[in-house]
Amino acid sequence: MTATQYKELAGSELSTPKDIVHFIRSEHGLSISYQKAWRACEVALDDIHESPKDSYKMLPRFAYILKLNNPIISIDGTSLKNKYGGTLLSASTTDANDQIFPLALCVVDSENDSPLIWFWNQLKRIIGGRNEVVIISDRHKSICKAIEIVFPDVLHCICLVHLLRNLKLKYKRIMDIVFHSCGKAFNIVDFKHKMRLLESSAPGIREELESIGFAKWSHAYSPRRRYNVMTTNISESLNSTMLKARELSICSMLELYPINNMKYQVIDGSSQYVIYLFTKVCSYRMWDTLEIPCVHACAVFTMKHLSIKSYVSLVYLNSTLSSIYRGVINPLGDHRQWQIPDDIMSIVILPPNVKRVVGRPKKIKIPSRMEFKRCVKCGRCRHVGHNRKRCKFFLLN
Repeated sequence: MTATQYKELAGSELSTPKDIVHFIRSEHGLSISYQKAWRACEVALDDIHESPKDSYKMLPRFAYILKLNNPIISIDGTSLKNKYGGTLLSASTTDANDQIFPLALCVVDSENDSPLIWFWNQLKRIIGGRNEVVIISDRHKSICKAIEIVFPDVLHCICLVHLLRNLKLKYKRIMDIVFHSCGKAFNIVDFKHKMRLLESSAPGIREELESIGFAKWSHAYSPRRRYNVMTTNISESLNSTMLKARELSICSMLELYPINNMKYQVIDGSSQYVIYLFTKVCSYRMWDTLEIPCVHACAVFTMKHLSIKSYVSLVYLNSTLSSIYRGVINPLGDHRQWQIPDDIMSIVILPPNVKRVVGRPKKIKIPSRMEFKRCVKCGRCRHVGHNRKRCKFFLLN
């Protein structure tokens, strides 16, 4: 009876064992234990989706139907929270509308050398051997090693946020705003000015950053276009949106990624910048990096009565954005009605052998040393530490 009640409540806010205990007591006058409510939740989730073990058995059929219905697939690293665990590796980018666009994802046993090399090889099949590609990640040794093997000619950059956290372990007085402005400076003059400010608060930091390589974390020294993407925030956002999906079985999770007329000089205060309209280059380097005309180029367009839109990169056009989402993932329907060939039905995939640790599985990411949990404030009693739903204070009129 409790499992049936939970199936009805699965789509509502009453989705935790504690909520089930309260619901059964208030609606039916019955008292059940927390363990019984938790077991009922597990049974109900298996009925709604499928059991994690059965999901592995269905994986060959799922892959067959997915390929049959979606000839063009664009699919989305973080730990999985289901029964058999694992790691979800993902590669993402942003589209012309600055929205997150997942390129590829796969489920592996752990984030080490062998799975990462395999993953990067599969990604290489999607994007090809494009040398102008820039890969941004943290300084995980296995990630760096895999990129060096699979993409030896690609620029591998470091996330500014992760780099700052690592530096703060040694340089306690480093200023976040100055460091970020140094990394985001478009030209070397601005970069050197910000670096001097950074050195004044953290002596010796320049030598360490220089040993890492300015090209790996700064706009000004980057030999490739980075389109203003300096962090791995798109990956962190993607992991956050998949927080609930990571608790599901593997198949359910995957269902839910004349040349003289073209050169001008513009005076901006005490600085002067050269604009090359033919090659779409400005010595300020913002136009070169983002492929969006800067204010200096726009001043030339206004003087020459030129259309700004015609000098914006094709990647920002609506037509390009629409073409990205042409290859959608079609619904697969009820798996009991799938037409599966015998050779696919004969394939048996067993779940991995895992050793379950003692205690309740952790579903929330363990914060690193420099991460701080946001303080929750109740909108009802104005106390901190809980929200309105969990408020237990009695308010007097």
